[in-house]
Amino acid sequence: METSFFRLKRIEADNDHITTSTSSGKQHLAYSRYSELCLETLNINDGGFSYLFLTSQWNLMNTSMSVPTLQNQHLLAKDDSVGVVFVKTKTNQEGSGPRRPRQLYANPLSPSTCWITALAVYLACHLRLEPGALFSGSNQKLRFGKVLTGFLKRDGSAKSYGTHS
Repeated sequence: METSFFRLKRIEADNDHITTSTSSGKQHLAYSRYSELCLETLNINDGGFSYLFLTSQWNLMNTSMSVPTLQNQHLLAKDDSVGVVFVKTKTNQEGSGPRRPRQLYANPLSPSTCWITALAVYLACHLRLEPGALFSGSNQKLRFGKVLTGFLKRDGSAKSYGTHS
């Protein structure tokens, strides 16, 4: 019985491999669209929040759940980069493993997509930032999601993209 079930599942998988569309769920954000979104978020009046949130998620390859946990005391200057330390990660849920910073570098060829530029804009708008969360306030993921959805609705792609949860 178990062998028959295994064979049926394999036949179904082989059939799906040949006939089923490979796109399911949300699309991956292409760099060209990311670049457009960077320019759009840079031009809104939210103190650089959306711009830094977007570039943080893209450049750190992080989830929208981890970005709001960024702490300004976890930013480390190292040579020509900024290191970002995450105490808790997907592979280190207890926070007891090694705390290796993720290095972020300037992008002089594309300043609008550069995380360092986004951080500078954000810090220039938040001169009295206290130690603690880089993004103050509650539910920053929802806040960013609303901004992102607003931009994506303009070209009808709001249902095609979303933040990585």
